[in-house]
Amino acid sequence: MSLSSTMAARHPAFRSLADLNRDLSGFNGPPRSLAPYRPYARPLDQVAADVLQGETDHRLIGRFCDGLGQIAQAQAHHFPENIFADLDALAAHILRQTRRAADPLAYLDETCALIVELHACCGCESPINFRYAHDFIYGFDWAKWVRRDVARRTHIGPFDLKFLHYLKARANELVQLIGRNDKKYPALPPGQKRNPFGFTRTPQAEMHLHRNLACSGDVPVGAWDINGPCHWTQDFQQIRLARAKELQVGITAT
Repeated sequence: MSLSSTMAARHPAFRSLADLNRDLSGFNGPPRSLAPYRPYARPLDQVAADVLQGETDHRLIGRFCDGLGQIAQAQAHHFPENIFADLDALAAHILRQTRRAADPLAYLDETCALIVELHACCGCESPINFRYAHDFIYGFDWAKWVRRDVARRTHIGPFDLKFLHYLKARANELVQLIGRNDKKYPALPPGQKRNPFGFTRTPQAEMHLHRNLACSGDVPVGAWDINGPCHWTQDFQQIRLARAKELQVGITAT
């Protein structure tokens, strides 16, 4: 048994994550992974144990596991059709930034709470009503944002507070646009998911397109790996649109 496995077996916070993982898997089966080498996302307790390996602060361990669990619950609740749910890179990034913060626990709590709030702002109970959390988890939103102001944003990671606060402000802007029945962001009829992109995002198309992108290394954040790469230098939005055309997954927004 590895050190991380031993820690997970002994600490109640990890056992709670294992219970949550079983509960979440009970609805639609285990969440899928976008990793080219495995079909399913790693269990939450395993992710936390690997990320926290060597950590001795039991308050931090407990709060981190609780925060990660809240994020996973928010994703499942607000994005019930979400397909890929890798949280490895997100967990590792949050912990790295937490350890650098002047007040680690306050930073950790704020970050996790803001990510939970973002899911609520953009998911199925919001006027925005996106179908998936993929653009957030796998860094498409982040890479586009960095490229708009490279000089000031290259040092900001995909799950840093500065970017999360931008996403919250942007979500508020979208709600206002929807309230005015904006041309690009109109109010949606009942039962319709929002898709402002130039390609179809039905579940079958989403799986086919994004698995192809992951296999060719054209995903901004390797969210399935705690040491996964984070890239912004390529225009991933255009790469994705071109790949959708190449794969003929559908180029009509739905």
